[in-house]
Amino acid sequence: MFDLTKIVLNLLSLVSVGVSLGLFTLTVRPPDLCPVITGCGMPCTDCERIVNGSGELQCTIRGSRPGVPIEWTIKSQSFINLEKIENPPEYNETSQTWISTSIIKYITQGCGAKATLLCNGVQPFEILETPSSHATLRTELCAETTTIPSTNIPGRQSNWIWIFLVMLVFIIFIVIVIVIFTYRRRRRIRVSFPKTGEQYLPLSTNIGNFMRGNKETVCSKQQMLTSLLVESYRKFCFIKPLPWDEPIPTDALYTPCQCTVSHDFVRSNASNTNAHSSDDLSSPEFRKENKRVLLTADLGYGKTTFTQHLVQDWISEPSHSYVLVYVQLKDVKRQMSVADVLRNMLPQQDLLKTSDIEDVLRNADCLVLLDGLDELSISINLDVSRSSKTCASRDGGNEICESSTLTIGSLLENNTDMKYKNLKVWVTSRDVDDMNSLFSLPYTKVKLNGFSERNLDAYIEKTCKYICDIAANTGREKEIIALNSNLPEFQKKVTQSIAGNDIFEDFAKTPLLLIMIVHIIASRISNRNSRLREVDVNKLTTIIRMVITCLEARYVQKVDNELVQKDIQSLETELGRAAFQERGQILSRNREYWNNLLTKERTEMALSIGLLKLTKDVGVDNDGIKELAFSSHTCIEFYHEFFQDFFTAKFIAEKDNKGRLQYAIQDLSDDRTLTFLKFIFGLQKKGLKGACKVLANRGNMWNNLIDCMYEMTDMKEKVEIIKR
Repeated sequence: MFDLTKIVLNLLSLVSVGVSLGLFTLTVRPPDLCPVITGCGMPCTDCERIVNGSGELQCTIRGSRPGVPIEWTIKSQSFINLEKIENPPEYNETSQTWISTSIIKYITQGCGAKATLLCNGVQPFEILETPSSHATLRTELCAETTTIPSTNIPGRQSNWIWIFLVMLVFIIFIVIVIVIFTYRRRRRIRVSFPKTGEQYLPLSTNIGNFMRGNKETVCSKQQMLTSLLVESYRKFCFIKPLPWDEPIPTDALYTPCQCTVSHDFVRSNASNTNAHSSDDLSSPEFRKENKRVLLTADLGYGKTTFTQHLVQDWISEPSHSYVLVYVQLKDVKRQMSVADVLRNMLPQQDLLKTSDIEDVLRNADCLVLLDGLDELSISINLDVSRSSKTCASRDGGNEICESSTLTIGSLLENNTDMKYKNLKVWVTSRDVDDMNSLFSLPYTKVKLNGFSERNLDAYIEKTCKYICDIAANTGREKEIIALNSNLPEFQKKVTQSIAGNDIFEDFAKTPLLLIMIVHIIASRISNRNSRLREVDVNKLTTIIRMVITCLEARYVQKVDNELVQKDIQSLETELGRAAFQERGQILSRNREYWNNLLTKERTEMALSIGLLKLTKDVGVDNDGIKELAFSSHTCIEFYHEFFQDFFTAKFIAEKDNKGRLQYAIQDLSDDRTLTFLKFIFGLQKKGLKGACKVLANRGNMWNNLIDCMYEMTDMKEKVEIIKR
């Protein structure tokens, strides 16, 4: 028989050792109820200070664990200049707590100045009872001025009116002259020339160009279009590995990945398939030899990053030997004219007409890069894009039809006029059902396969170098020196953190998830991001929650709509309910099942976020009968097994979990049960008695209990579990 007293004492000793080694994080509330603003005392609201000239306000949170970063928010300001100075929390060795301070400096501009400020504690946990404090700064009100009634002098008023009208007419005249001068410089004079069979021919300001024909004007249009596109594309030259981080130049972090290239892809099978590096795709030789290219990859394998790398290369090319047309298909429709889409992207649309752009597309060497075919709306009838056609008869009587207007749809259908003979079309997409109906054959197919070990090492090196360079350029060299982390040492620490963590091994195949992990670890080691400083990357619950938060934040930024957050929260609940009903079994069902469960729109949202993915596995219909997978991507399942268990545990933690825990795990293996229970302990603050009973009935009870308790953040609940 077991000696219960000895077992409890041994377990208490393990907890004390864990505390001494830093395995558990003790949360300490600060003595003050809210952030304290100097001169305001303890009121969290209704603090008003009368100021004059210049000075500063300091907001402080003392005696907390973990540290709580402080942010100043300016709600309103009038006749007063404000400057925010934010400092990272400082650790007090004596009290073993953190002190956070943030300063805002002010300079008033006379009487009647006023500003409303909010000091907000960005707390990772619920540490402060009131997370923010309000303060109002103002100067003395301006003295009322007495107005002396003026004597109306009709003659003087009339003179001022005339002076104003003359000045207005003069300004309008100057503006008209400038506009005419600019227009005559930018445009060529159009003259009649009936003998050529064309109604109008362009004439440059240099008569010699006109005498040499049309070629010179096409070149000038191409140069103008190229210069405008370079300015328009600069916004695509940045990536954000973490949604809340600042944008990073693409060329600073871009790392080639592995890919397979299938040439002569005519009948859904390739006659020649080879392994390559993605660097080979950006070579001039590959571009010249492949007129139509379909680049596919699963979510998170770097399709958009690769296309942005191509855009960056084109911008950096001195000669601009070809014109790059980069279009994100989520913003367009199939029937749109390519020239119109391109013109709407230009910073100065009045410098080129649509007809000018069409001239360039017909005569210049052009590469049209269409990003995100799977995001293009396919609800439009395909006949719309085929409605504008011209037909010609060849010898033998066969009628050949071609599209007279270059549209997005005609590019995808390979139905373009022969005038666009120098046009190349590259398309990126996730693998979807019946791809050939969306992008017509023939084409060369490229599939991105993710990072090799060497690629990962190169990406880690570039990430660490970028962080070190940023620290040096912003005067924060002490952050790196204090870590004793020159570049090789810094890189070694990040690599070892990833290699020594079992959680990350499951993400190693997906570049997007792996890159998130690299940046979380690197930012945490370098103290670069205060939001990540307290993140424990060894906790399964913490890291999965962080990855899901990153995916959802990327989607919110992508659709540029903060209101979609509510839909995402509701979507998480529905996914948790669906996973719970499956009792932990891998949920792989056909699209009809998910559309009925979530609605079609929410299913597409979950796929776009990365919570669900298309799979080649055989699906199950609504009656539980397995279906034959005639398509290679018929079914949908959770993006990762961890996601399914996380949403199930979250659903149980948010609801009354009486009896639900046993129902969810009754058919799970021991390993899946332990993973699931880690999420339960990490998400649920109270009522863990049932989870402890499950552990008591399984092997390796004490080791598993310690692993599960490590996921917890509530120290009181840990003590209660030990007492039981």
